[in-house]
Amino acid sequence: MENREYIKTGSQVYWRTLFIIFLGSMAAFGAEYCVQPIIPVIASSFGLNAVQGSLAVSLGLVGMSAAMLLIAGLAPRFDRKLATAVGLIGSCNTDYYARLQRQF
Repeated sequence: MENREYIKTGSQVYWRTLFIIFLGSMAAFGAEYCVQPIIPVIASSFGLNAVQGSLAVSLGLVGMSAAMLLIAGLAPRFDRKLATAVGLIGSCNTDYYARLQRQF
């Protein structure tokens, strides 16, 4: 079994880690809700009413919630540093390739 060193509750590293998790959560949910002001534009572009257009936000949150449940079940099986690095690199690559498109 591996010798792991855990963060002690109440330590300076603990509070830094908690703050980083808070910022990550804010970024994730902020990215979901940033489309709310343009729901009328989305609805008119696709010929939808406001309720149908708001499903873009609602279904995104449902997908994110389902993914979190799946990830929570799989997380103990993987190295956290590797999983974090793969996730960050994957999201950066997705953003980079999306910016290369003429229309997105």
